[in-house]
Amino acid sequence: MAGMEGKRTLEHRDSSAYDGAMGTTQNQPPATLGLWGDGDEIAAIEEVEERFGVKLDTSTAASWLTVGDAFAALQRALPPNEEQTAETWLTFATAISIETGVDPRYVQPTTLLLGTRRFGWRASLVVAALSGLLLALITRCDVW
Repeated sequence: MAGMEGKRTLEHRDSSAYDGAMGTTQNQPPATLGLWGDGDEIAAIEEVEERFGVKLDTSTAASWLTVGDAFAALQRALPPNEEQTAETWLTFATAISIETGVDPRYVQPTTLLLGTRRFGWRASLVVAALSGLLLALITRCDVW
């Protein structure tokens, strides 16, 4: 492609290519971001906060099950003129998925935050609750 030398571009994969890690075909929304509750979810939220220059209210983080739940927390933290733009969603999707490498173009509000392959939904809920508590403790204490 002329004029593309030296520019980074996102490659489009064959729509039949199977992404075994996420269990979807590449042109469909992933079922999960693949965060596992081992600290990567904290890094993902910190990336969102850094990109937008805000601090999310994590007091309800234990109840965040989907990407849309985390995005709602971001919208509450943003000035009113920034919360509903398409650019806001794409920036958010890029930031929240950077830890797992999921293509942000396919991330949807219904995409689960935590992986489903290692844990059942009850275990994921417990991990989410504990992760939220840990995140709340870290952000409230300047120990770390």
